Amino acid sequence: MSDRQTAIERLYDAFKTLPKPRHVEGCPCCTSDGEFRQLVTKPLREVMPDQLSRYASKALTTVGTEQDFQYFIPRILEICATEFGWWPEPAVVTGKMEMAAWKTWPAEQISAIRMFLWEHFLHLLTLNDSGSDVDEWICAVGKTDEDLSPYLAELERHPAKLLQFYEENSRSLLKGRLSNSFWENGPKEKVVANWFRSPGVIEIIDEKYGMK
Repeated sequence: MSDRQTAIERLYDAFKTLPKPRHVEGCPCCTSDGEFRQLVTKPLREVMPDQLSRYASKALTTVGTEQDFQYFIPRILEICATEFGWWPEPAVVTGKMEMAAWKTWPAEQISAIRMFLWEHFLHLLTLNDSGSDVDEWICAVGKTDEDLSPYLAELERHPAKLLQFYEENSRSLLKGRLSNSFWENGPKEKVVANWFRSPGVIEIIDEKYGMK
């Protein structure tokens, strides 16, 4: 079993005592009666990505309660990590975690979420892709208000991925910003933008683009 899969299993274990919601209510103006019934008619791990997408995008704003969201979060995070192109994006989900005050949840649940965020990030560093997933996930972690320093330090140990991350943001960095709109000009965006100006990162970028 991979470290990421171990982290996913720990998520389910940490939240397993939460009762399944009897029903999930949505705002009558923008959801239909019984629209989310399918979410509570099967075991959590059997809820399909397409069935959970609309709920996850509307949770805590027009659908459901914090208790509902806490019950569904292991499955939502698993889908975020394993279903390419699933909506909502990870930063939307982690933003909702902040709305639900996830750091007030039981310590075992907080620890399991932190382990999952870290292990999925490490998994992304092993992939041969464009770097968009790393960009997406750094933003998602930033939305949880977690310390980004370990993530950025690990990224420096993977120069190829760092350069892909830079290429995702190079134009916006000219204005001191990042490209992902979900940062919303928050304080963590400034942390990452400043990191791009740190000596070690500048050296990696300069070496790649022949500026040395």
